[in-house]
Amino acid sequence: MKEYFAVLTSRAAEIICETFVVDPQRKIISCLGEFSVSKDDGLRALRGRMAFLFYPRRYSVLIGAGSKEAMTMYGEVPMLRDNPKVALEDGELDNCVSKAVWQAFEEGKARAIRQLSVGDIDLLLRDVRITSVLVDGKPWVSGEGKGGRKVIVSFLLTFILRPFERDCVNALPRRAAMHFAAETMSAAAHFLSREAGEGNFLFAAPFEDRTDLVLAMNKHIAHYDSFAWGWGYCVRVLAQSYKLSSSVAQGILARLGAMNASPRVLRRLARDVEGELQTLLRGLDHAADRARVRSILLYAPRLCGFQKFSKMVACIDKNTLFAGLDIVERDVTRAPRSLEITRPGEKKISFFGLALYAEYQSIPAHPLMNRFARRRMRWLLAG
Repeated sequence: MKEYFAVLTSRAAEIICETFVVDPQRKIISCLGEFSVSKDDGLRALRGRMAFLFYPRRYSVLIGAGSKEAMTMYGEVPMLRDNPKVALEDGELDNCVSKAVWQAFEEGKARAIRQLSVGDIDLLLRDVRITSVLVDGKPWVSGEGKGGRKVIVSFLLTFILRPFERDCVNALPRRAAMHFAAETMSAAAHFLSREAGEGNFLFAAPFEDRTDLVLAMNKHIAHYDSFAWGWGYCVRVLAQSYKLSSSVAQGILARLGAMNASPRVLRRLARDVEGELQTLLRGLDHAADRARVRSILLYAPRLCGFQKFSKMVACIDKNTLFAGLDIVERDVTRAPRSLEITRPGEKKISFFGLALYAEYQSIPAHPLMNRFARRRMRWLLAG
């Protein structure tokens, strides 16, 4: 039976909706296309578009929030048992999960308040899930009757702004269900850490007005920082240099990123914006020094054209990965569940769309552990 998905990704000025169909039997993802809605147009514009998606079928919605709208944290909580020879039963596991959820909640709440710059009343604990439980390095199995000294509970926790959550829910028709919501960059970083086998790294992605950074350190992943550099800076340089409107300059920058021009033109354009690229690289270098990591994963498809025509970009530290979408799919990641990605015509799924879907699919089905986690979450919300 085919499954229908819509992935909503929030950007600074717009919300992008990607649609695709998954055929589990044939193991194929068919990309149907995308549309965007300006945030200035309000909730009504998004609701109108969502109402006609896949009509009259039911479909699932995955939400990718911005770093100013949600905080997602992946991590683990280690615990030592007093009696390692005694079998770890459901009752003790419930206690371990409760301790892990409480610790994650306290850390995540403080982090969310700092990151989102809001008070408690504006925060909503959107999701908490147990992704794995290891006992002395081996997965715990219910009823196995084995003991162990060290228990490690891995978790996923998401806080989201109440107004953003409310707007997303109100934009959906009744036949649509929100199954997963996370901060996009953190989910993408976790996706890369699983698929690429990366250890400690800084994941960066430039947007229109800023570059967001996510730190993966010692199996903990969360938003790290952001700095004031975005593609809008390059657009302004091109617009001022050639007396162009912003829309025309954006088109030229897109051509440069796609290498859709003659080599002579591409070299000239690369030189025009090289100063801005140096600002980006200095920001990344400074952030990596502060985070004490050597590896930087940079998701910037528009830089693909610069690699060939800019000596400055080509000579970047070899630990930096310029991950344009084609590079990400070919060299870094694999389609989740061994699914083949098909692209009818020019339609394609973005890296962020693929990452959110992969994270949704990769969350283990641990009914018992997640029942414990949800119960603990209800206690936290009630308190």
